Amino acid sequence: MHDELILAGMGSVLAAGIASAAVGLADDVMFAGIDLSGGYKSVGEVGLELGKKVASAAVSVGVGAAFNGVGKITETIDAAGEAVKVVEKGGLSKMLEGKLGDGIGQVALNVGLAGAKILTTSTINSGIN
Repeated sequence: MHDELILAGMGSVLAAGIASAAVGLADDVMFAGIDLSGGYKSVGEVGLELGKKVASAAVSVGVGAAFNGVGKITETIDAAGEAVKVVEKGGLSKMLEGKLGDGIGQVALNVGLAGAKILTTSTINSGIN
């Protein structure tokens, strides 16, 4: 049962990332269609542009999963007595959690991880574009 919850959680978080990327690409597809039908860009130019957008979206989802991947899902009771599922951190965030202690050390680690995530995503996307 526990493994099923982990897999379900990973699938739902990954699906949410993919859905978010798809929504972000929807307007790019629309404008690419307008550019193509209006003769502003060739099929090759539109394909290259959309390919770069898809690759960048995939990088964003992948790097996000590496840094903030899903740990395990547990069920707990909230203040109102309702059963709720809690998704714990995973990825690098979970591996490094508590390594610098609590309080300011953890804040510094979180800021550092956020910066590293942005740097990684930006560097890979620069290579794509």
